[in-house]
Amino acid sequence: MFHVAHPGEFAPSPSGLDTLLMKGPLARILRSFLRYPWWCTLTLLSALGTTLLGLVFPQITRYAIDEVVAPGRLDRLPWMVLVLVLAFLLRDLLNALRVFWNNQLEQQVLLDLRQSLFSHLQRLSVTYYEKHPSGDVVSRLIDDINHVERVMLDGTEQGVVSVLTMVGVFWMLLNLHPTLALLSLLPIPLLLAGALAYTRGAHKRHRKIREMTGRLSAYLFDSVSGVREIRTFSAEGHEAERFHERADACKESTLSVMRLWGVYSSSMNFFASLGYVFLLAYGCRLLAEGGGTEFTFGDFSAFLLYVPMFYQPVQRLHGINQMMQQARAAAERLFDLLDAPVDVKDRPSARPITERPAGRIEFRNVHFSYSANVPILQGIDLTAMPGSVTAIVGTTGAGKSTLVSLIPRFYDPEEGAILLDGTDLRDFTLATLRAQIGIVAQEPFLFNGSIRENLLYGRRTANDQEIRDALEAAHAWDFVSQLETGWDAPVGERGVRLSVGEKQRLAIARALLKDPPVLILDEATSSVDTTTELHIQRALHRLMEGRTTFIIAHRLSTIRKADQILVLEKGRICERGSHNELIQQRGRYRQLHQAQMEPI
Repeated sequence: MFHVAHPGEFAPSPSGLDTLLMKGPLARILRSFLRYPWWCTLTLLSALGTTLLGLVFPQITRYAIDEVVAPGRLDRLPWMVLVLVLAFLLRDLLNALRVFWNNQLEQQVLLDLRQSLFSHLQRLSVTYYEKHPSGDVVSRLIDDINHVERVMLDGTEQGVVSVLTMVGVFWMLLNLHPTLALLSLLPIPLLLAGALAYTRGAHKRHRKIREMTGRLSAYLFDSVSGVREIRTFSAEGHEAERFHERADACKESTLSVMRLWGVYSSSMNFFASLGYVFLLAYGCRLLAEGGGTEFTFGDFSAFLLYVPMFYQPVQRLHGINQMMQQARAAAERLFDLLDAPVDVKDRPSARPITERPAGRIEFRNVHFSYSANVPILQGIDLTAMPGSVTAIVGTTGAGKSTLVSLIPRFYDPEEGAILLDGTDLRDFTLATLRAQIGIVAQEPFLFNGSIRENLLYGRRTANDQEIRDALEAAHAWDFVSQLETGWDAPVGERGVRLSVGEKQRLAIARALLKDPPVLILDEATSSVDTTTELHIQRALHRLMEGRTTFIIAHRLSTIRKADQILVLEKGRICERGSHNELIQQRGRYRQLHQAQMEPI
């Protein structure tokens, strides 16, 4: 009955339902309920049964006054009590089933939404994460979904029950006394006008609350990640002021909504109370003037019991309206994320890589920029033969990391093409392309798990011996074996329990365990000591045989044996050749080399 959701299931509808409901994001969520018709049907039927059984008590009260007490027929009392007990029992049983079925339905829809959002996050390009703070993204997935969850759990359930109750009760009121029933509708225009005015004014305020909460979450994420820097610079006081500024903005935006809600809810309660006054006055007058047998004391008692059952759902709907505005603002932020375009994706004609590539990489007139009119790479042409080592050097900002990021298609070039064994990278599926590429980043990232779990990211089917071989090749086995629990030791968030050099070596081991035909080492040995670097370089030299390798390094001593060295300057290749050839050219590479050789 249940299935795994994908982002398309929450796509905008062309049917115009969004316009009809005037709550586009919520309409998209509510439409997802229709994928589970049985749960919807059972929920509605149980809600209908609960409502009908709730109408029994006032009718029994009317019967007790007019048919039991007035004529003194106490012999009718036992079965009357039995009917009431059975009605209450069935009502509460159906209510329990309604809560169960309703929660099953709503939690499944929420699971679908969470899965769709997370799946879409995995597909979004690196560019999206460069433009959106991580804390704000997390806030959308947790805090905003919680607000949507609240209206789905409480709002839809209470809304359905309230509407059914109002319809059922009003029908009973009409049967008891049509004039009094119509009189009970007098406050409704005021209540509707108030609800419309509140809805128009509250939406922007709720959206601002969600945005302020997102800013606060982004700041907290940033400050927790940078706690060492905060303490190093004794900036606790400064950060406390920054936190207060954002927290105060959240407080003020929330208070603006609460002030509006206070006026709105109190006004609506007053207007609803006027209905009681009108009905009580008119009913008493009817009885005092001799209502006769057509409208008895029992009828009036039943009517007065029904009136709260009519107005309470109306008042409850105002609370649901408040939740709806909160959820609408939250849902808008969720769908802003879900509707974010995927810049790098599979072509419709993309095919999987079924055999291990040789590893020939070609750049043909590649141009790339992160923003308009600010070129990062211009006219890049290069060929890396299978099993060769290509080193890329240049000053900071020259485009070295950007160039290698195009190979696994973290970005796509604006002009030109990149080819693997003569085929455009865009003609391969992303998953199988990236399976052919191993990367050791400049800042190694380790997940909050054990060493073994992090290494298995390289190849999930690797056995213990293969893991040990990779650790030894990366010169990481010595420190791993000395840990109390070995490779089952937790590394902490982002590998905080390990040194920079240890994290670097584990990242290398993870890439080597993957055994890809193409290897990218982005400053792969920049964070280890000289002795460890020498060991790693020897291990990498042996293990890189048979792989097309790209190396980015500031320390030119590590790339002397590269088959070709590319010198980047302002996004262009200004020099290329072997180490000896470039030294003899007396160009930019020689200048960089001499600058590193000179004593400080």
